[in-house]
Amino acid sequence: MATPIASSATPEPLGISLRLVDGDLVFDETHALAIVSGRENLAQALTLRILTPYGSDRFNVTYGLDLAQVFAEPHGVGVMAELVRMNIVRTLGTDPRVREITRVLFDGQNAPTERIRLGRGWPVMVEVSTVADAPIVLSASVGV
Repeated sequence: MATPIASSATPEPLGISLRLVDGDLVFDETHALAIVSGRENLAQALTLRILTPYGSDRFNVTYGLDLAQVFAEPHGVGVMAELVRMNIVRTLGTDPRVREITRVLFDGQNAPTERIRLGRGWPVMVEVSTVADAPIVLSASVGV
């Protein structure tokens, strides 16, 4: 009979998961699936939330970033930035490990419409305060 593994370690408040690189599972040097935990795990999970189009996960249709109204309707750059910012805050705020989204900054704030017109993403940096008092900075490219 197998003996259960006992651990005296405190559970990781920011979670443990499989490591992903560009959406692919990663193997470690022993050819086992690589694990990610703590701040790195939460950063990976939050980045995936931002990069997943809202409603595209068939198991959780309320998961992901909703940018449909941002890019489907004509808006000025300032309005687009504010709509993206609000949707990022809404999306990341649904994770129970997030205490507060402290900043959302856009790279190239003066020329994002040209990037979007050319089919490129809009680079964004998000600062997050966590329930474990471990700040996290995320970088992603949102948009078309």
